[in-house]
Amino acid sequence: MDLNAENMQALSTYLHQTLSSDLATRRSAEKYLESIESNKNFALLLLMLLNDTQAPMHIRTSAAINFKNFVKRNWRVVSCTFSCRKFML
Repeated sequence: MDLNAENMQALSTYLHQTLSSDLATRRSAEKYLESIESNKNFALLLLMLLNDTQAPMHIRTSAAINFKNFVKRNWRVVSCTFSCRKFML
């Protein structure tokens, strides 16, 4: 995904659809967003929308929630070995 206005608008549209009262529309948008989250710059586009003061607050809020979910699904926990523990003390 390129960082451009066209992709931001498309992402904004899907974020808006995640707020729909229609279950099918909402689920479809959620599945689409999950399917593209592995694309390069997906997280950056969410943060750009979140930071865009011209974007409606409901879109910015949806971007924040989707970014939180993206991090939750993709954060890798690295176990600490003995050698790294000495740096934590």
